[in-house]
Amino acid sequence: MKKNIWKIVLIYAFVAALWIFCSDQLLGIFVATPDRLVEWSTAKGILFVVITAAMLFALISRFTSQLSRASNAWIASERKFRTLFEKINDGIAVVELETLRLHLANPALCQMLGYTKEEISQLKVSDIHPRDDLPRVMKEFERESLGQATIAMDLPVMRKDGKIFFADINAIGIELDGKRYVLGVFRDVTARKRVESDLQQAKEAAETASRAKDQFIAVLSHELRTPLMPALATVMALQGETDLPHGMGADLQIVRRNLEMEAHLINDLLDVTRISRGQIQLHFEKVDLHDCLKGAVEICRTQIVAKQLKIETRLDAASSFVWGDPPRLQQIFWNLLSNAVKFTPFGGSIDVHSDNSGTKVRIEIADTGIGIDPETLPRLFHPFEQGEQTMNRRFGGLGLGLSLAKNLVGLHRGSLVATSEGRDQGAVFVVELSTVTAVPQPPPPVTAPLLATDPAAKILLVDDHSDTLRILSRLLKKWSYSVETADSVQSALKLAAKQKFDLLISDLGLPDGSGREIMAEVKHRYGLQGIALSGFGTEEDVQASLSAGFEEHFVKPVSFPDLQAALKRILAGQRR
Repeated sequence: MKKNIWKIVLIYAFVAALWIFCSDQLLGIFVATPDRLVEWSTAKGILFVVITAAMLFALISRFTSQLSRASNAWIASERKFRTLFEKINDGIAVVELETLRLHLANPALCQMLGYTKEEISQLKVSDIHPRDDLPRVMKEFERESLGQATIAMDLPVMRKDGKIFFADINAIGIELDGKRYVLGVFRDVTARKRVESDLQQAKEAAETASRAKDQFIAVLSHELRTPLMPALATVMALQGETDLPHGMGADLQIVRRNLEMEAHLINDLLDVTRISRGQIQLHFEKVDLHDCLKGAVEICRTQIVAKQLKIETRLDAASSFVWGDPPRLQQIFWNLLSNAVKFTPFGGSIDVHSDNSGTKVRIEIADTGIGIDPETLPRLFHPFEQGEQTMNRRFGGLGLGLSLAKNLVGLHRGSLVATSEGRDQGAVFVVELSTVTAVPQPPPPVTAPLLATDPAAKILLVDDHSDTLRILSRLLKKWSYSVETADSVQSALKLAAKQKFDLLISDLGLPDGSGREIMAEVKHRYGLQGIALSGFGTEEDVQASLSAGFEEHFVKPVSFPDLQAALKRILAGQRR
């Protein structure tokens, strides 16, 4: 617009100069009268006035037109923004920072707060948000956010009737006419807050229930393991007798196998709980999957023979080393083989095969069992799932083995899938894991036979379960150890003060305290080493036992060959 005005001014100025300063004769022709010529100076003046007036008229007309258009545009813009300000559903407020007074509010905010427009103009921020720290918060806002990015806040706001609602407020500092203000947009989020609160309460309730469930399972497993310990120890002691009646050895083997199966089911239950809470810990190393498979087959050998199953093992994988936790990998294959044995009829067959697929090793376990229905396959690896209820009753089990195997394979960054052609068509389970380069293994160390014990070793055995105390004492004496027993913390400490012992074996849960208290005391006073026995076997339990001074933490029912080996190792270390 400015450029156009200046163009007009220049045009008129040029015309004026042309008319005023041209030759007198030319101008005289145009201003001559019939009788005489007008004086040239007067003509110049008249011409100058006429041209100037015309120029001013043109300029004023153009300016008035531009001003009118600008005014109309401003009025339209102001009307549009006022309409938005009045009609928007969110509350809008302008607060003067110096006085904290509500300088301006739209109808939506008036409705939120329950005030009229006249009433709200008399309010301060403290009238709708009575908090002691408000002036400090506003000053902090003034210092840090004036002219900066929008700041979002969730604040409780009080209505005129005293009721509180929550508002999501987006605010920004502005400056007008030398004064500082905060422009805030209010949105009522009370319903959302209520939903969030309900969800939080539901989450806390679920977490509380989950902790209670986990605690219940841990206590249940402890209570189930405790009676298994003397039962299994009794069976093992009887199996060591040479004058058993005919057929008794086979019967004892059946009892032992079922007791060990019960212990395994308890371990599976705890492992599923640990995995769901993210508390299971794996100890990775290079391991040969073929060794794990062979170990799992041997563990299942008794059940395979009992059902007269034919098992074929073809370990064709040229690269079978993976990065994993050896006991957990064997546990995977043990569960898969146990599942195959359970659901394969008498006289059936199981095929175990390994091969390589690229950089992976593939383990396939196929059986000629009852198969899997198509509708069951999608939930096959869910905890406590085992197909139809009739199948649960027919074959038993909790449906934990496959779920545990699936989770453990996942923790090893591998995959486990199951396929079946349907009912009575058998099932195939395939595990795939990434391979690593094999490393040469040193020859196994030569160890002395387990029964070659030191008869001079004296053991303090502590347990409040009388059956466990009696049978474990009997086994230790059979292994040629000298044993003294106690059933409480105080009785154990009294014995330790009166006699010299070489080793402490103690249960942890005792009537008057914990076996960890005994361990800490006898280690401090007499330098005694110890082995902990417990029905609790989480990582936290094991770490707590080691921190108390125990050398080993065994979970009931104890593997007696492992206990024998630990005794020899600890006592041999003392004598060195």
